[in-house]
Amino acid sequence: MQFINACKAYGDKIILKDLNLNFEKNKITALLAPSGYGKTTLLNIIAGLEFLDSGSFI
Repeated sequence: MQFINACKAYGDKIILKDLNLNFEKNKITALLAPSGYGKTTLLNIIAGLEFLDSGSFI
């Protein structure tokens, strides 16, 4: 799975901006960041509960 130039905003608040991230197959990945940095949004996009405003998730 990978995010390519992924962007997501809620109104005027930008959550993800030009995110490029690759998750390797059969590897465990941890998402570590302070509150409000988009971790839950990222997981919701992976789960199909939310969609990117631009960019791609493949």
